Amino acid sequence: MTNLWKSRYGDAPASGRCRAAVRGEGRWPSLSQCRRTATVTRDDIGYCHQHDPEVERKRADDRQRQWQEAARAREEAAEFKAATERAMLACKAACQLIADGANDSRRIAREAVALFPSTNSC
Repeated sequence: MTNLWKSRYGDAPASGRCRAAVRGEGRWPSLSQCRRTATVTRDDIGYCHQHDPEVERKRADDRQRQWQEAARAREEAAEFKAATERAMLACKAACQLIADGANDSRRIAREAVALFPSTNSC
């Protein structure tokens, strides 16, 4: 995940500093070596806590899990909305049957109400 900084001019990376390549600011950003002190060594390469490959992997996994949970919640909300719309249409049809003079209005109303999705809230 982390790109290692390599000088375009053949300079050696500063020892004791994180080897991650970070983007500079400005109109034409360029890559430079991270300014933080290397606190973790992985495969003989020093990283700061922010650019540590294991920490970055954990952050990416957490981010992916959050995205999946949000997508699942959106899907559930969309399904609930669609089921509610179908039930509303069935209620409208039931009301029309009752208004047209159907003899068993309680049965028709019960069937229409049963189509509404159940909620876990009180």
